[in-house]
Order: sequence, then structure tokens, then C-alpha cells
Amino acid sequence: MLYCVLAGNYPFNAFLAGFGATVGQFVLTASLRIQTAEANKSDFPAVSPERAFADYIVCSLILHFCCINFIN
Repeated sequence: MLYCVLAGNYPFNAFLAGFGATVGQFVLTASLRIQTAEANKSDFPAVSPERAFADYIVCSLILHFCCINFIN
């Protein structure tokens, strides 16, 4: 508790942001692989591979922006 009063909780926020970014990126990558797999074409008929990749990039940018914002 004394450490948080003197130094703040920056290290803990950095840990949470790093952990959240890792788990979030794993989930986004798994979702991309599921959407672009040939075996799952019938489950996602309206999603092209290009659209899935664009969604992946946009969501990754939003995720990392939130994590960086959480650190500060």
C-alpha cells in the first residue's frame, strides 16, 4: 500500500494493459482464423477474407489504443 502511495500504481496498470493486449490479440487472431478457414465458409457466407482482415486490423488498432490509454 505504501508503494502505491509513493510511486503510484503505474506498474500494475502496465501489467494489466500488457496482459489485456495479449489476451485480446489472441482472441482477435483466433476469430480471424475461424472466419477465413475454408471449412467455415458456410458459417460466414457474407464475410470475405479481405473484410475479415480489415476488421482484424481495425479491432487490433482499437485494442492497442485502449491499452496504451490505460497505461497513462
